[in-house]
This record gives sequence, structure tokens and C-alpha cells, in this order.
Amino acid sequence: MGPIRIAGGYCLQPADQVAAGPYNFLAQALGRSSKVAVAKYAWSGRERLGLLGVRGDVLVLHAMRWPGEVRAPSNCLPPPVEVSDEEIERAPALMDIVTVDTLGPRLRGLLYPGRRPDHRGAE
Repeated sequence: MGPIRIAGGYCLQPADQVAAGPYNFLAQALGRSSKVAVAKYAWSGRERLGLLGVRGDVLVLHAMRWPGEVRAPSNCLPPPVEVSDEEIERAPALMDIVTVDTLGPRLRGLLYPGRRPDHRGAE
């Protein structure tokens, strides 16, 4: 399964004290195993497929797309264009010029709107 099939992630929480036990059990079991679970769930009246994992002590559900929801790569191909070997050989140098090791506050703000300017959190 390719990453194109994985959509957004959602942090889950138990609805009440009764659900807290099974929630904690599943979170700890998945966390110790370093595995994820495949889950079916209902969202907006549709059955969906997802990957259930753990981040810290929190269960995270990553929505997945059904195979029919992902366009075939052949439908996305651009029209044929000639690209020279010289252009391809120069590409790594261009990538090195525009690559940054860390995000400055301005770029971080554009990529992660709504977060504190000094936020250094993962993902």
C-alpha cells in the first residue's frame, strides 16, 4: 500500500470513563508492539478504512482511501516534453541551492498556520 492511500490523521479520545479502559488497553498494546491496526469506521454516513496507531499515549486514526478513490497514475501524466540529459544532470545542484536544513519562522508560519512561532513539535 502506497502513502497516496493515507489521508489525514485524527487524535482519538474515549467518550467517557467506561470507554477509557479499552482505549488505554489498545493504546498500550499497540504502543508496545510498534504496530498499527487496520480499522473500519463510519464517517459522514460512509464506511471508511483507517490505520490506527499510537502517538505518545494517544490513539491516532489515519484515514485511508479505498482503491477506487485514488486516481490511476496514468491519468495524471503531463503531455510529452523533451528534457535533455544535461538538464537532468544539473537538477541535483539546483535542489541543493533551494534546500534548507531548518525552517525559519516565516516559512514555518506558512506551512503550519495557527501554531506558535517557536513551535518545534514533530509532524
